Amino acid sequence: MKITFITLTMAIALLTFGCNVRVNTGGGKATSVNSCSASPILGTAAFSYYKWSGGLSILLLHDIDASTSGRLTTNNQGANATMELKKADGTRITFSVDSKDGVTGKVTYLGSSFDPQEGNVFIFTNVDNKLAIQRLNKDMSGLACKIDDVKAFIKQDTDFEKYIKR
Repeated sequence: MKITFITLTMAIALLTFGCNVRVNTGGGKATSVNSCSASPILGTAAFSYYKWSGGLSILLLHDIDASTSGRLTTNNQGANATMELKKADGTRITFSVDSKDGVTGKVTYLGSSFDPQEGNVFIFTNVDNKLAIQRLNKDMSGLACKIDDVKAFIKQDTDFEKYIKR
């Protein structure tokens, strides 16, 4: 099963998406993954949030002025989400989020893989025309995969203030 979503970052528009997909990981085990995205939420900041029933939660947040597209693919090996940012100059920035069991996973950017257990929030900012990555570890166990809930979580947490334009 493939589910595709597209969001365009525009100063005036807000396009949101959310889905819930059940993944059979073999051996009679099943997990589900929820995803939701919004763009923009504050200034040019946008997010994609992934929450598995097994407990894994990953938040990707960026302030890069770019169009955004993504895809969530599931099969009996787990779930893979890919997000691509395309800047006005044609530069493409791609991230992927993978989990086979909904408990562990990885985030991949430019061929480097990161363990979400060591930081489950990934903040991508454009500093001096170069992409900077900041990782934070946040308790998102009670955070539902609902656009308004994720926006409120981001807005109330002072750690995000320096990364998003208000």
